[in-house]
Amino acid sequence: ALLCCCEGSGHSVVNSCLVFPFSCCWSNERGSTMGTCDVCGNDTRLRCACGGAYFCSAACQRCAWKEHKKVCTARAAQSSKKSAPAGNAGGARAPPAGGFTAQTKAPNGCTFYRPPECYEWLANCYQMRCDDDMCWGGCYLHGPYDPEATPLSIAEDFVVFCKLARRRGVVPAKWDWKSFVKEAAKYVRFAFEKSDAQERWGGENVFSTLMGKPSLRATGEAIYGSSCMHVGVQSDEEQAVRAEVAEAKALHCAGDAGRSALAGGGIRMDPKVLQEVGGVKVWDALVEEVTKRWSQ
Repeated sequence: ALLCCCEGSGHSVVNSCLVFPFSCCWSNERGSTMGTCDVCGNDTRLRCACGGAYFCSAACQRCAWKEHKKVCTARAAQSSKKSAPAGNAGGARAPPAGGFTAQTKAPNGCTFYRPPECYEWLANCYQMRCDDDMCWGGCYLHGPYDPEATPLSIAEDFVVFCKLARRRGVVPAKWDWKSFVKEAAKYVRFAFEKSDAQERWGGENVFSTLMGKPSLRATGEAIYGSSCMHVGVQSDEEQAVRAEVAEAKALHCAGDAGRSALAGGGIRMDPKVLQEVGGVKVWDALVEEVTKRWSQ
C-alpha cells in the first residue's frame, strides 16, 4: 500500500509502491479548515489544491478522480486568472527577466554527471515535475501520477518532456537517447518527490544553480517553460508539443482503438514526431520495458 503521513508530518510518498500516489494537495490554509470527504463523508483536513473537494484517503481520491478531474484543473486555472496581475490575462506567471530559456544556461545534471547517472538524473527531473504539478500545479495529474496511467500513457507524457528538453537546449547536442531512454524506463513509472531527491542527489534547491550545482526543479521549469507553481497553466511551448504528440497519436492510432494499453507492442505514434528524441525503436523499447515491469 502507498503510505502518506500528511496528517502528522507532511507530504511523504513511498515511491517503491507506486500505482497511484495520494495527492496531498493542501489548500492555502494547509489543513486549518475541516471538511467532509466527498466520497465517504468522513471528516478530513486533506483538501485538493483547487479548493473544491476533500478526500480522506488515497482510495477515496482514486474513486472520485474520474469525475473530479473534469472540474479540478478548470477551477485551478480560473483561480489563477483571478489572481493574475494586469497584463497577464492568461493567468500564467510572468517569467523572470530573460525568460525561462535563460535557465537552460544554468548547471544541470545532463552535463554535471557522467552516464549513467546523468540519465537517471534527467528521468528524476521528469518525475519530480510530475510531483510538483500534483502538489503545486492545481492537482494536475499526469505521467505516473495519473490514476488511469498505463505504460503507454506514461511514455507519451515522457515524450513531451524529452522533446521540450531537446528544443530548449537542456540536453547536449550529442545526447545518447537510446541509452537515456533505456535507463529512464527503470524510473518513470514511480513517484519522486523532494525528499527522494535529497536522499539520492544530496540535496534539492532551486537556488543551488547560483552556486554551480544542478537543480531538478529549476531544470524542470526551464524545460516546461513555466514555474512549478503554474496552477494548471501550461506554457505556449508545452501546449504546442502536447498538441503535436496528440496529432501524432491520432495519425497512428486511427485503426487501433480496440487494443489494450497493457498489450504491449510499443509506442503508438507517428514515427516522425519521435525522430528528434531517438526514433521509434527507442520508444518501442521503453513501452515494452515499462509494461514488463508494470506489475512488479
